[in-house]
Amino acid sequence: MSKNFSYTVIVILSVLLLWLGFLYTNQKKELAVFQQEASKVEESSRVENFLKLFVMKVLSAEGEVNFDDRLKLENDVRALNNPKILSAWNIFVGSATPEEAQTNLRNLISVIVDNI
Repeated sequence: MSKNFSYTVIVILSVLLLWLGFLYTNQKKELAVFQQEASKVEESSRVENFLKLFVMKVLSAEGEVNFDDRLKLENDVRALNNPKILSAWNIFVGSATPEEAQTNLRNLISVIVDNI
């Protein structure tokens, strides 16, 4: 009787351990997905904040954008760590003519909005 009881307890504990391992694995996967989504939301928020700053300092500016604002925008765009936005930014900043700047501005805003 004692042997049967011991085997039963071992089987029950083994099944319980397997079940808890299964639950742990599922929770770990869900946490990874949640962290990935949270990272995307945070990145979108940073891009949105950059867009707001860009609109406020560049598009709403009367006249030329001052050095401090250009430096802030440059640092912020680099801090986004997004190669597509940085590339579009560099093309925009390197515009030679007002017409080219307008085209590059539309492209930059399009890339930014795509990343929000």
